[in-house]
Amino acid sequence: MAASRHALDALRGPRRSELAFLHSTPAYRRQLVYFGIGEVDEVMNRVVPQGTYAEMPAILTEWYSGLCTGLSLPVPDDDEHLTTLVERCKAIPTSREPVPS
Repeated sequence: MAASRHALDALRGPRRSELAFLHSTPAYRRQLVYFGIGEVDEVMNRVVPQGTYAEMPAILTEWYSGLCTGLSLPVPDDDEHLTTLVERCKAIPTSREPVPS
């Protein structure tokens, strides 16, 4: 999660390296095989929600609406994004609330 697409792209490199390291071990590699994922970029796209601060509430709603009781997010550097992000994420239905149809 970042303020812009450019900043988001810069964050992907270190995360990709972390996932490549983790999934190079036999215990984690089995998960990739199980889910039919062959490349680290596929892992990033299928299991790591990613977007700009403005995009994340919609992405998190799509991925997690009605499935969990809360979300833990990194805190953005600027208060303007944080306030908007928190307010929009509060609207995501939890597993204890009915999912709107």
